[in-house]
Amino acid sequence: MKHVMLIGFLAATASLAAHATLGGTVDTVEQDRVQFHAQVKATERAAFTVHEMSSANGLVVKEYADRDGTVFAVSWSGPWRPDMQQLLGTYFSSFKHDTNTANGKIAGRHPINVQRDDLVIRSEGHMRAFTGYAYLPQKLPAGLTATDFQ
Repeated sequence: MKHVMLIGFLAATASLAAHATLGGTVDTVEQDRVQFHAQVKATERAAFTVHEMSSANGLVVKEYADRDGTVFAVSWSGPWRPDMQQLLGTYFSSFKHDTNTANGKIAGRHPINVQRDDLVIRSEGHMRAFTGYAYLPQKLPAGLTATDFQ
């Protein structure tokens, strides 16, 4: 019985670790790739790396990591909004609070616009065509702005 409880605990904590994308480390890219059933391509830029994940069903998720390996921004485009808890990690609770939703899921075509000192989220679209981004303003490399994620 102790072994069953230990295995259950380890499985639960492992699944929590997979939800640490925005503000987490670049180590979560592989977990996100598996979650989104996607292929990943990394592109080095001067001050950061873009990890672009493309799934067969048209969803594209980009994670932007600084030289220290911290994911400071994410963006998405595709036929639906991706799993926001997966993308926002520990910032998901702020997302739920700021969008006034009980479960963080936004129904319909309403745009999402969260503008805070520590978090910016913008998402819009309609059926089969959603786009958006989220970033941590205090973590942006010098010279980078929200327009670089669109």
